[in-house]
Amino acid sequence: FLFAHVIKVFGTETSSSCSTASTTNQRIDGYNLLGLGARFRLARTNFDTITESGFRCITATTKERDDSRHEVTEEVVYNVRLTEWYSFRQKFHFVCGTGGYDTMVSTDNSTVPHASYRFLTAQESCLIIEYLNAPGEGGGQEDQATNSEDGLQSK
Repeated sequence: FLFAHVIKVFGTETSSSCSTASTTNQRIDGYNLLGLGARFRLARTNFDTITESGFRCITATTKERDDSRHEVTEEVVYNVRLTEWYSFRQKFHFVCGTGGYDTMVSTDNSTVPHASYRFLTAQESCLIIEYLNAPGEGGGQEDQATNSEDGLQSK
């Protein structure tokens, strides 16, 4: 539920152009940033539903990664009203976009809603992602971006 409000994107491009973009650009795309064990803390968000619901201490850690399919499994851990801790895992497939593999679309939606996200910037110290629309929504959430920083830490 929580991670679903963080990102979504749809885009297609040939894998060969994405391979070329990834190796010739010095920019790190979202897929390459989410290496196995990479951990990010949600530092800022403009999603009122997250802050109003009392969610705190939100982290996402890459638990599984399949380079042949450009897929990752993220584990999201969060606190609610400083009293209870929750977690869930969600699998994502990366789609090639203008900045490499910068669009992440959920594929395993059995426990949390479908979500897709676009990586607007991808750096180890700070990443900014944009939530796109989920099936059934009228469009993307305007000005709904998140800033996650303090990445690549081990638990």
